[in-house]
Amino acid sequence: MRVFIAIEIDEQTKRQLNSTQDMIKNYVNKGNFTTKNNFHVTLRYIGDVDQEEINGLKQAIDETTSKAKKFTLCLDTLGHFPRKKKKLFGQE
Repeated sequence: MRVFIAIEIDEQTKRQLNSTQDMIKNYVNKGNFTTKNNFHVTLRYIGDVDQEEINGLKQAIDETTSKAKKFTLCLDTLGHFPRKKKKLFGQE
């Protein structure tokens, strides 16, 4: 299973992001857009994790985040993640 650590976004912010996304869709000719329910802020991509490791990982994250203080996040710019160039390696 592909795992990452993320922060949930409140519904009002999701609606605003969704509205902004709908506006820019008319100005781009390619790309993938996400649904409103999938908006989040990724803090760390962990990678592939075996199902057996999920509970321990979740417990460690819960313990760590229970000590975290609330904070405000200001979203003021747009950006994207460019696709990595595919590389083909071979041997003859």
